[in-house]
Amino acid sequence: MVNGKPGAGKSTCCREALERHDEWADQPVSHLSIGSRIRGIVSGAIDSSFASELLGHRREIAGMSLIDYGLAFSVVNEYLQNVSENDAVLLDGFPRQAQQVPLLEAMAKNSGIAILGCISVEISDEESIARQIGRVEPYDRPDTTIEAATRRLAEYDKETVPTINRAQELWGGEMVNGENEREIVTSDFLAKLATRVCSQ
Repeated sequence: MVNGKPGAGKSTCCREALERHDEWADQPVSHLSIGSRIRGIVSGAIDSSFASELLGHRREIAGMSLIDYGLAFSVVNEYLQNVSENDAVLLDGFPRQAQQVPLLEAMAKNSGIAILGCISVEISDEESIARQIGRVEPYDRPDTTIEAATRRLAEYDKETVPTINRAQELWGGEMVNGENEREIVTSDFLAKLATRVCSQ
């Protein structure tokens, strides 16, 4: 599981990890960005049995706010059930709500999926807001105002920080300084991944 404040560079780390897969993993690896997948399902680009339910949350999704915790978990679970047994998945931006942690525990117990831990990409509040409002990228996120960036950060502090802390208590955690130079961040992230994935 890969977490961090808005703008921390979680998805960038995961994409670079896939591009440099041979440096840290022996098995196939995929990247599930929960936010991107949900937006893809709503747009019709990704098929899902939860599409109609997600369409009912279009306002929250468009504003990049949290949706119902159980629905978000169902989207993750649907993806994981179609992953081959020995594959590794970089779960980007999940869990975000406390209620999702026991759901992950039960899923791991019932399905045999191994949860290998958490990596948190850490940046300051000021850096998070600056990156959000200055973000220019060819992906699927809307423009972000200072007000929206501040709201997202407050939501992260209230909902996600306690969730990550609980997940780290259960499965262990690592920290990467997301404010270092890009190559340093990537190298540190890959080293942490290797420790988590290859030791299993």
